[in-house]
Amino acid sequence: MAGKDLARVEQMVREAIAPAAGVFRLDAGKMLWEILPRTDWNKGAAVRWILDHIGAEDPLSIYFGDDRTDEDAFHALPKG
Repeated sequence: MAGKDLARVEQMVREAIAPAAGVFRLDAGKMLWEILPRTDWNKGAAVRWILDHIGAEDPLSIYFGDDRTDEDAFHALPKG
């Protein structure tokens, strides 16, 4: 995607969530935008919740990601 297209898409995403700015926030990463609820949760909190609720004693956890937005999940994993 060309730089000018990327800027245009970002503007469109921002405009799309603007009416719900009190409910959602936008987090930009490397070639991505995450539309997230305004909570204290992040990917790490989601990983911890999943691990707490799957019922396995020592589950094999595999997480793929290549962006700073994935760091919370990596830190949350037992062998992250």
